[in-house]
Amino acid sequence: ENEDIFLPFMMMESLLEKLKILNYEEEFIKEVKMRPLSRHYFALETNPGEQFYMFIALAAWLIRKAGISFDTPALRITMQPMQ
Repeated sequence: ENEDIFLPFMMMESLLEKLKILNYEEEFIKEVKMRPLSRHYFALETNPGEQFYMFIALAAWLIRKAGISFDTPALRITMQPMQ
């Protein structure tokens, strides 16, 4: 049971290691103009709006990194004309 408490932190460590292999600090962080993710960024709820935006932007970047054309959904919503 005690291991369950640390699981989100271990998963976040694993995520950061994988993102660093993909050079996210040079490519993604400069693109979104935000500071690099901390070891606890998604493990602790601090600013849900910012964390959600970062999750969406990161997911879109990973999809594009895989070679698939994909706009960041938040950007598409704000760029669509009002009807």
